[in-house]
Amino acid sequence: MTTPPGHSDRRGGLLLVGAHIADMEFTAGHLARLHALAGEPVTILHLTAGEGGHPGMEPAAYRVQKLEEARQAAEVLGISCRVLDTPDGSLVPSPEVVDVVAGILTELAPSTVVTHWRGSFHPDHANTYFTVEAALARVARDGVTPQLWFPDNWEDADGYRPDIFVDITPVYDDWLEAARCHQLFRGGVVPFDYQSYYVGLSAMRGRLAGVERAAGFMSPPPIFAKPLSRLG
Repeated sequence: MTTPPGHSDRRGGLLLVGAHIADMEFTAGHLARLHALAGEPVTILHLTAGEGGHPGMEPAAYRVQKLEEARQAAEVLGISCRVLDTPDGSLVPSPEVVDVVAGILTELAPSTVVTHWRGSFHPDHANTYFTVEAALARVARDGVTPQLWFPDNWEDADGYRPDIFVDITPVYDDWLEAARCHQLFRGGVVPFDYQSYYVGLSAMRGRLAGVERAAGFMSPPPIFAKPLSRLG
């Protein structure tokens, strides 16, 4: 596991778990900044570096770039950052990866965990969801029971319905600076325009929430919409 500078051993606060470097910075970096400014410990955990995502670079070289981007973004946000050594594209909720995530959950005992919603067309995103769910089930036996939020990610939209809206106006500029640490956000890696999408999304969510800029999150949907009625 790679741990860029900023590693913290404080317990509580916020843990963000993303499939690749940049996933959580784009979708929840503003939330991380809000918690950091409130004096809470914040850690972002990337299960892979996302080194396979640049069509014009070898994965090894792109991994070096991504690690530096992650370090820079974490510094801007004032948070800790960890990156696992799992190869990009091969992430599955294996016992080994679940063990690592469960260990970090036990170590940090966060109050809130933010991770991918399962309704994603990207296998690494969906497998991150299942990895975190398995790890949370394991640590619950030891009394680690954080609330779980899912961020608004364009790749994780199947069945996604945000029900929590956070005013990110005070930290919008910091979030944008952190996101722009990533070449993927600035442009030139893939055709999708991440910057226009997430900047526009924050404005749209803000209008709906009655503020300048907002971010949407979804809490876990209930297994049953209402209690079962007794027969007879």
